[in-house]
Amino acid sequence: MKRLFLILILTLSFQSLSKADDIRDFELEGMSIGDSLLKYYDLDQISNFLQNDYNNEKFYKLQIIDQSLLNELEKYDSISFHFKKNDNEYIIQNIGGIIFYNKIDDCLNEKKIISKEISEVLDVKLTYSKLTASYDKNTKYYQSEGEVGKGGVVAITCYDWSKKDEENKGWNDNLSIEIFNKEVAIFIRQNS
Repeated sequence: MKRLFLILILTLSFQSLSKADDIRDFELEGMSIGDSLLKYYDLDQISNFLQNDYNNEKFYKLQIIDQSLLNELEKYDSISFHFKKNDNEYIIQNIGGIIFYNKIDDCLNEKKIISKEISEVLDVKLTYSKLTASYDKNTKYYQSEGEVGKGGVVAITCYDWSKKDEENKGWNDNLSIEIFNKEVAIFIRQNS
């Protein structure tokens, strides 16, 4: 039921995006690119988010890990964001939602449905790629990606983690739906 609700909500979010042709109209859990994260969480909550630095002076990533905050999410199991360094307003530059799966086939089936919906509603051409992680040939990524609106990028990805990653790092296969502004999309490509 959660998955069906997710597809319905995604479709409604994408419909408003296609009419406005503006990446900022895309919402995950009610949050959009260009919003201040302070509108949704206070500084104490944000300080407890998991931070990932890229060894650069431009961007960093935060992910909600507090279980009480995760329990408040309606559609996703986790949410992450990218911000510019030294931005005290916490203006969202990227937002991504994650749903965990026990079986990669379930993830791939959901990805296919969501990719089709996005492609039809936004009239965007999604490019499909199957990638292998450079650090582990048994970790695979199945990604559909396309440009949306004025400079935005949407990516729908299933991550099929290797048994080694699942056991050693505690990672689960997951579906990730992310929306990037153009600047962050370029940065991620150059730093992945």
